[in-house]
Amino acid sequence: MKKILAFAAASLAAGSLSMAAHAAPVDFVSFAAGNEHGIVSGTVGTSNVTINGVDMTLLSNFNPYFDDVDAVSRKPGGLGVCRNLATLGVKPNQCNPGSDDSIDGDGGTAEYIKILFTNGPVDIRHLSFNNGQHNSLNTDNVAQVTYMVLNAAGVATFTATTSFANLVALASGGAFLNVAGLGFQFAGTEFYVDTVSDVPLPAALPLLLSGLAGLGFAARRKKAA
Repeated sequence: MKKILAFAAASLAAGSLSMAAHAAPVDFVSFAAGNEHGIVSGTVGTSNVTINGVDMTLLSNFNPYFDDVDAVSRKPGGLGVCRNLATLGVKPNQCNPGSDDSIDGDGGTAEYIKILFTNGPVDIRHLSFNNGQHNSLNTDNVAQVTYMVLNAAGVATFTATTSFANLVALASGGAFLNVAGLGFQFAGTEFYVDTVSDVPLPAALPLLLSGLAGLGFAARRKKAA
């Protein structure tokens, strides 16, 4: 029995490490592909979305918007913000005008998007952004963005402004571990959120640990008998 328990524990540890090492990508570009649309912000109603098994609530001072690749350049958009949603033809919740789908400061109001992970805190290890022309901002050391670390209620517990390149580096360096959510606000450069990768606690881990504990208890009872 000891050998069985040791093998099970080793298998569990290896499986957990494997699962933790594999980040579930929240790819807003892929989510928008062929289905460009917006949703009402969580500040007004409930805007829940699930991407690649990750449940989120999106909060904004306007309307979260999933922007597809550009029709001409074929470059990616991502998660943006739209001030006015309308039904265009047979498609509901389209941005009107269509050019107002990035996170910008039009009208003197700095737009923001907040991403809350509704199943609990996660480890954010990868961030990716595109600018208003659908070009990558990930290595841009000049363009600025304001980011917010959020609690479970969507309230910012930490806010700072930095370059997109530094924000991407902060994520890969482990600055956003065990967070309930992140927010991003316009700070002079219009942008889209391309990808966010999170590493949640494997859902089956507590159950498996309880099972192993049960096996150990049963083995002790058998030996005592």
